Amino acid sequence: MRADYKLFGDSISFDTTYRTNKAYRPLGMFVGFNHHRQTCIFGACLLYEETSASFEWLFDAFRRCMDQKLPTTIFIDQDAAMAKALRNEWLGVFHALCTWHILMNAKKHFKKDKNVWKKLSIHLTYLFYTIDSEVEFDIAWKDMLAECFPDSDFVYGDP
Repeated sequence: MRADYKLFGDSISFDTTYRTNKAYRPLGMFVGFNHHRQTCIFGACLLYEETSASFEWLFDAFRRCMDQKLPTTIFIDQDAAMAKALRNEWLGVFHALCTWHILMNAKKHFKKDKNVWKKLSIHLTYLFYTIDSEVEFDIAWKDMLAECFPDSDFVYGDP
């Protein structure tokens, strides 16, 4: 895990959404990809609680295990305690939301309007997986807003 992290740990994902163990404890996984786009597990943990203090301890322990090497980017879910711990422990590391969690959150909010959700999911998937530049992203974002939310005030305003 350390050797893989040293080579491929620049951009990682951390998630605790799995609770399949007997005690229903959060299982945390630090994962990334190697140069063959194969999943690499850099670390795993069982937590007793998902508090900011627990995550701070975990991120500190992970950094120490990995010879103080921090990733450039970490993708997480929308857990506020996790985000706070990252801001406190891993200064300078860019943390972003995982695309899967963004899509699931959008689906939850738009599940009643299947027409909007269908259009929105196509646009979001395109934005996440196809766009290569900021200019392209801005154009595609405005197109998405215009098509999915044509009657909203924020469609024509500044982002």
